[in-house]
Amino acid sequence: MSFRRGSILSVSSRMTFMDDEPHFEDLTDDELRDTLEQAIQHNRYLQLENEIFERYLQRHDPQSVQVMTQVLESAKHAQRVASQMIPIASALSLTSEKLGRGTSMSGSTLTFTGSRRTITNQILPRGFRISISHRIEMAENEIAEMRKSLGELETLAAKTRANLRAQMEEVDLRIRETNEARAELEENVVKNGVDPLTGRIPAEKFVRFMEEWLRAADAIIEKLRLKSASLKAQISKAKHQLAQKEELGETLHPIDFEQLAIENHKYQEKIDRKNHHLLQMKKITGRCSLSLSNHKQKLAEQMAVLKSIKKEIARKQAQIEKFNNEEHRTAIDSEKAANQLRQITELMGEYTVPDLIEFVKMQDELAEMQRTYKRLQRHHEVQQNAIKAFKNQSKAEPDIIQSKKHKESRVKYEV
Repeated sequence: MSFRRGSILSVSSRMTFMDDEPHFEDLTDDELRDTLEQAIQHNRYLQLENEIFERYLQRHDPQSVQVMTQVLESAKHAQRVASQMIPIASALSLTSEKLGRGTSMSGSTLTFTGSRRTITNQILPRGFRISISHRIEMAENEIAEMRKSLGELETLAAKTRANLRAQMEEVDLRIRETNEARAELEENVVKNGVDPLTGRIPAEKFVRFMEEWLRAADAIIEKLRLKSASLKAQISKAKHQLAQKEELGETLHPIDFEQLAIENHKYQEKIDRKNHHLLQMKKITGRCSLSLSNHKQKLAEQMAVLKSIKKEIARKQAQIEKFNNEEHRTAIDSEKAANQLRQITELMGEYTVPDLIEFVKMQDELAEMQRTYKRLQRHHEVQQNAIKAFKNQSKAEPDIIQSKKHKESRVKYEV
């Protein structure tokens, strides 16, 4: 292929010197230093580029690498030959100057004025260069391959790290279980299992401890087995789904992705419209919420005013009912007062002054009746006191009781 041939020759041609070498005898120290730094930097760039090209060719065309190696060995041999022939040329030039000859030997193979660059250029053909686009393509491919290898290396490192972490966790778990088993053995068998009579550990206790420990280990193993079986089923299911996805990906075509991109674009536009509409609705909701809060505040104020008005109305109604009751009572009182007034008026109209002698008699009768009332009241008090005394002295002698009864009967008889 022409591209590979050009890459081989261009890589080998970059090992030669530059076409236009400056005259170092005419340069100053600073210019020589700058020239040296530029040459070192250019050499680094060329080494990096050659490494990239070599890796690219090793992957795509390993035979061209062998050809390039042969060409580079030929160039190195030519450089060594040229370095050996330069002192001979300088000696011949000095001899010719002494002899006054001013001429040089004829023939391109016997002239040494071209130095090693001429010999190298005679061996390596010129005119084969890699274009910028090919260089960029090769560099991009190399970067992609390096990234791919780096990703594979990261994946491998992650797997290795996960395996090592799992191994470390397993070792820690084993150490912890071993320590727990040792502590339990020492606690249950060595310390508490010693026979106080013989001072030895009975075999039955050790066997019982080992059987219980083995049963517990079997239970844990069964749990782990079930867990591993479930994990294997999940892994197989995931692999099956991955295989289905890969088969589905093989059946896809570029037109499907383009259609999917168009649909995604449409859905994205629809989502943008919905988001814009949602933003507008949020703004409207904000305004409505503000207005609703204001109206709620006004409603609360109106409800407070209405509540106060209702309280005032209830108070006024209570006052009206109270006034009606008072009016009814006043009407009844006024009616009673009118009746009394009418009776008094009738009595005043029909009243006649009684006789003086009858009035005096009535006064005497009233005075006599008051005296009789007072006397009867005193006798009543005496009887009450006698009854109390009788109750207090109910356990006294019968003769005393009879005398008291006699006295009481006599008092009654007097009364």
